[in-house]
Amino acid sequence: MSGDGNSQYGKIWISNTLTKEFKRFNIKDTIPEGWVRGKKGHVVTKCWVNNGTTENYILIDKKQSYLEKGFRNGRLKSSMPKGKTA
Repeated sequence: MSGDGNSQYGKIWISNTLTKEFKRFNIKDTIPEGWVRGKKGHVVTKCWVNNGTTENYILIDKKQSYLEKGFRNGRLKSSMPKGKTA
């Protein structure tokens, strides 16, 4: 099953970072305050940045220094699977 025939179509997991509870959520709804996308409720520690030609997977702590050097958030479009965007 794929697309809207799938019972999970249009749904995501969200987690409350304080209570550690999680639940299914409609992807079109606004995520409530205190909740984050994902089932584990973990804190994101790394992210992708690129400068148009190269990309790096870096610690969040170093993100600002990369942005100051001219990098942008996200991956290069050439690195993404066809039909997907960062």
